[in-house]
Amino acid sequence: MVLEWFVQTFGYLGIFIASAVMTANILIPYPATIISFVGGAAFNPLLVGISAGLGAAIGELTGYGLGYGGKKILLKKMKKSILKKQWTKTKKAFHKHGGLLIFFMAVTPLPDDLLGMFCGATHYDVKKFLFFAAAGKIVLYTIFAVTGNTIFSFV
Repeated sequence: MVLEWFVQTFGYLGIFIASAVMTANILIPYPATIISFVGGAAFNPLLVGISAGLGAAIGELTGYGLGYGGKKILLKKMKKSILKKQWTKTKKAFHKHGGLLIFFMAVTPLPDDLLGMFCGATHYDVKKFLFFAAAGKIVLYTIFAVTGNTIFSFV
C-alpha cells in the first residue's frame, strides 16, 4: 500500500503530508483518521496526533479558500433579500463564538468541509480558523493514534 510505505519512509513528516492531502480533498472524503490509527502503532502516538492534526488543519484551508473565493457568487444570489440580513447576523455571531464550533467539529470524525467554506465566506480570521481546527484535529488524531497503539500492542 502506497500510504503505508509513505508513512513508514517519511515518518512524522509523511504523516503530516498524508493527512494534509487527504483532508484537502473535498469531493471524495477520505478517512484521514486511518493515518493516525496505523501510525500510532509504529510511532509515538502523541507525536502522530500532533503531526496528523497539524497536517489536517492545513488541508482544511482548501475549503476555507473555496468559501473565501465563492463569497461574491453567494452574495449575488442573495441580492437584497432577508437572507442577506440573516447572513450579516450569522456572520457577526460566528465571528464572536465560532472558535468553539470549529474546535468541536474538528474533534469529531464528521466532515467539516462546509464549516471551512463558511469560515472562508464570512472572512473569519484565518489564523483563528487554523488554531481552532488544529487544536481539534490534534485531539481527534491523538485519540485515534492511542487507540491504534493500544489495539496493535495486543496483536
